[in-house]
Amino acid sequence: MDDFINFENLTESIRTNVSNLQNKIDKKDIHSSTYSILSELDSANTISTLSSQLKGEIIDSEFEFSGRQIFHEKNTKSHSVTQDIIDKTSILEKIDKKIKTTHYSNEVKNLPRHACSYCGISDETSVVKCAVCSKWFCNGRGITSSAHIITHLICSKHKRVSLHSSGPVGNEVLECYNCGRKNAFLLGFVRAKTESIIVLLCREPCLNTTFVDDLNWDLNKWQPLIKDRMFLEWLVKEPTKKQVLKAKELSSRDLIKIEELWLSEPDATPEHLKDSEFNSESVAVLIIYEDAHQYRKIYNSLLKLEADYDKNLKDSQTQSGIHVRWDLGLNKQRQVFFSLPRYSETGYKVKNGNELKLILKKKNDTNWESRGQVLMISETEIQLELECSLKDEDVPIKQTIGFEIEFLWKSTTFDRCRTALDTFCVDDRCITTFLYHRLLGHNIAPDNFIRKIINDDSNVPGLPELNHSQIAAVQYILKNPLSLIQGPPGTGKTVTSAAIVYNLSKTASGQVLVVAPSNIAVDQLCYRIHQTGLKVP
Repeated sequence: MDDFINFENLTESIRTNVSNLQNKIDKKDIHSSTYSILSELDSANTISTLSSQLKGEIIDSEFEFSGRQIFHEKNTKSHSVTQDIIDKTSILEKIDKKIKTTHYSNEVKNLPRHACSYCGISDETSVVKCAVCSKWFCNGRGITSSAHIITHLICSKHKRVSLHSSGPVGNEVLECYNCGRKNAFLLGFVRAKTESIIVLLCREPCLNTTFVDDLNWDLNKWQPLIKDRMFLEWLVKEPTKKQVLKAKELSSRDLIKIEELWLSEPDATPEHLKDSEFNSESVAVLIIYEDAHQYRKIYNSLLKLEADYDKNLKDSQTQSGIHVRWDLGLNKQRQVFFSLPRYSETGYKVKNGNELKLILKKKNDTNWESRGQVLMISETEIQLELECSLKDEDVPIKQTIGFEIEFLWKSTTFDRCRTALDTFCVDDRCITTFLYHRLLGHNIAPDNFIRKIINDDSNVPGLPELNHSQIAAVQYILKNPLSLIQGPPGTGKTVTSAAIVYNLSKTASGQVLVVAPSNIAVDQLCYRIHQTGLKVP
């Protein structure tokens, strides 16, 4: 009977804990320290564990404690105690979840400025500052596959970072010792051959220049600063397990959503993700599609998401405080020359033909503005031809400072994609039969495809020696009608592509068509192909 009394005391303890914790939630009396919250929950968690153990012992119609039989009337009462324990445990779990959420919301307001903008980790030795947007991020993965600082740099297309003054290296902006380039994805380090000195060098172009070869550095042991999607430990420490457990848990999808939100609201926090607009799920792609209509329906929705993202990205590139230089073209059109301070670090790159808007904000709230088209881009400035002509009298040609540049978004690219989807949906002969069915996920063999057989040695004259993964890629592509090569910068995709073209030209009966998404990419690929001795038209 003493054991049964212990159960009643246990139930009363649960009631007390639930009542106290519920009062704290109602009054929003949440401590600033996670440990104080968790310490109050320790007894509740213990009770929760005990209840699961006791459930199996009490559930029998007749049970025994210390060799004594408990009467049926007590058995009925014990079942009531058990159910009470289970009910209170469920309440405790809900309260525990609510406490953690409320606790994080209150802590966000009190976090230091150098706290991770994702998870809130604020250890000075484990955070890195994005030098473009001035946000801090930790070198921890959380529940994702990449460090938070790396995820941010990739999503935002930023490249410059700086370290905290209390970090292992001190307050430093990471840059190449030779050329001053600050692209973190290109930076690495080498050691001096005779002294204990570490020097930061970029992979392109400094690592391969003659000037660097003459210095007393062991270039063969160059290593990147980013390894396994994290900054090296001696540069930025990884947060401890204890810090990770206290931090906010965000999935990869959450991180992408907060990056998209920052385009329009730079001061937003992960708490803003609770809005229904950002919780809406996008349509998932399929492996196999029933027909072209289903394919178009899914990809049209994805295309809209991409178009919205691209528009928000352009809108976020607006820059103020621009200095301009006025000129007059031969066609009597006004032209301005200017430079963008953040041009090399914005996610969107200015190209010839892009439309920009030049704005001058005046004190009387009557702003002057004019659209224009980019005519030329040099290393120092951008030439913009405005729509306003010599006849326009309100053009502020005497003003050279205080202008604002706004990027204008065009839907031309996305309209063409939608048109292509419509054509694909109604005309099954718009592309080859093989490609048509492969896009729909249908596994069919192409007509008249001949597998190319080459030697195990896939090295090509004039190109660097291929590694085992590059050789495997070349051999696979020559044996399959449709292939895809993916890899981060610097892994040799261009050299591999040139090797593929070389082998195709030696085994194919006709010409080989090579295309790329930009003029620079075409130039680099043509240069590599030319090195093999092939004739490039």
